[in-house]
Amino acid sequence: ELEKALSIEADHPLALSNLCGTLALQGADNALDICEQALAENPKDADVYNSIGILNGQGGQFDEAITAFLKAIDLEQEHNLAHNNLGRTYINMERFEDPTIRKEVPP
Repeated sequence: ELEKALSIEADHPLALSNLCGTLALQGADNALDICEQALAENPKDADVYNSIGILNGQGGQFDEAITAFLKAIDLEQEHNLAHNNLGRTYINMERFEDPTIRKEVPP
């Protein structure tokens, strides 16, 4: 259905964002291209940054994943998935005492 929506309106921000997320979870080869296209249409889409973080993590690019998750959180402070994915990435990297880890809890 997302691809059908994009065939009607190729630059529809929500459809691109949803397709980006779906392809990221599937680990699809073209996921990053779709995510970059989604960001071109809406550079403040926290969900897309979260998906990019997932893709980077899947590829073992943990520092890039952290950057993407932090960007998602900066855009949407209560983005629970980005917070969770950020924490999992730190755990995967065994960065338990890293001074860059955000320890404050949002109000």
